[in-house]
Amino acid sequence: NTGRIFCLSDLHALDMSRLSCISVCPSSCRCDSTGAVMCVGHSITDIPKQLPLYMYTLRLNDTNMNVINENSLANQHLLLRFSLSYSHLHTIHPRAFQVVPQLKSVKLSSNDLSTIPAQVFSPLTDLEQLHLDGNQLETIAPDMLEGLIVLLDLNLSHNKLTSLESDVFRRLTKLTNLNLSRNSIKKLSPTIFRLLTSLRLLKFYLFATNLTTVPGNLFANMSGLLSLNFHLNDKLRELPSDLFCCLPNLQKLSLRSNDLHYLHPQLFARLTTLATLLLNDNKLQSLPENIFQGHGGLLIIELKNNHLKTLPGNIFWSTTALKTLTLSGNPWDCTCSIRGIWRWISLNEHVVTDNEDVMCHSPTYQIHRTIRSLCDEDFNFCNATTPQSNFPTEDSFEPTQPPHAITTDRQPSVAAPVTTPLRTISATTQEPTQRAISSTTTQPAKPTTSDVANSLPTISTALPDDELLLITETLSYDISQ
Repeated sequence: NTGRIFCLSDLHALDMSRLSCISVCPSSCRCDSTGAVMCVGHSITDIPKQLPLYMYTLRLNDTNMNVINENSLANQHLLLRFSLSYSHLHTIHPRAFQVVPQLKSVKLSSNDLSTIPAQVFSPLTDLEQLHLDGNQLETIAPDMLEGLIVLLDLNLSHNKLTSLESDVFRRLTKLTNLNLSRNSIKKLSPTIFRLLTSLRLLKFYLFATNLTTVPGNLFANMSGLLSLNFHLNDKLRELPSDLFCCLPNLQKLSLRSNDLHYLHPQLFARLTTLATLLLNDNKLQSLPENIFQGHGGLLIIELKNNHLKTLPGNIFWSTTALKTLTLSGNPWDCTCSIRGIWRWISLNEHVVTDNEDVMCHSPTYQIHRTIRSLCDEDFNFCNATTPQSNFPTEDSFEPTQPPHAITTDRQPSVAAPVTTPLRTISATTQEPTQRAISSTTTQPAKPTTSDVANSLPTISTALPDDELLLITETLSYDISQ
């Protein structure tokens, strides 16, 4: 018959030998041969009766079940995984889970829970997964998590938490996955994780909060952490220098989309196993020269969409394994200050994956040029002592357009009559990346007061055809003696 499932029950669990059972799957549910039951629909106001005795997994979605009563889960002796989501659940009876102590997973996501009874989960000593995300929780009482000594995965994201008690996680020493993201957390106690001396956390999510500061050494007991998602905290401007001091196994760190203006030179110093670092979409204006020193294993660095105008030329020298670097969306200043990092980019174009969008924003004559399109000639006018990593100032020597010609007139001065024979004057000027040679010949003359103005010689300094600078100088003679 349609809707009937024939099965052999777990004889040990039911203590019934040689028993075949015929279970009816409720009309609003779908049952399969693996012991999983899925029930969907607004007609469901409580857990359906006459569920299969062999049921191991029960999922209820999009229902009108507002309350889990004391006996809602009665007689489900084999149930291991229970999920009730998108159902406007707002109340859990304090003894609702006493009848199913064998549960290993409870998911109550996307409901209307604002409070949870103290110790409601305490009977679930085998519970490994607890998801309470997407509710209206404002606080988590420390005894709410009492007894969950083998819990591995805790999801409290998408709630209204503003703070957490310093000892709220004190018993959860087996945690490997903790998600506190998308809450309104404004402050964290420096000791909130310090009591967890044997914490085995592998993944930690603390993003989209209202945090403005974080305590130093916050992650001190998370030595096994592999992935830390600490992004989308749009009020977070600065990080303590020792924040990541004790994460020797961290492989992925996401700090994207915060409000970071500055990074301490030693912030990442101890993250020696880091492979992925996301710093994009912040307000970083500069980076310390040695910020990536000792990080030869870095594979991905995201720096796009910051306020960077330049970078130290040797900032990526130690990142020898780098495969992906993004730099677009920054107001790059294509003057002498960028020469060092331009050379590195030129040698590592295959690493900068957004090369075509890394654009000059200044000076005016370079706007809309890509950094990769710059060449040596664009830096020929740079003084040899020009700093490679500092920002140019308004008073710096940088021109607003390429230099072409300079003409100067020397003011008259008192001098003896010019009576010297034919002579040749030569001068050599040296630029950092080019060489200019000048030569001038003056003819002997017998100047008088009447024709001196028309017979003054001109000294010109000519450069080779491929040079940028032309200097002409006019000498005036005083023949009053």
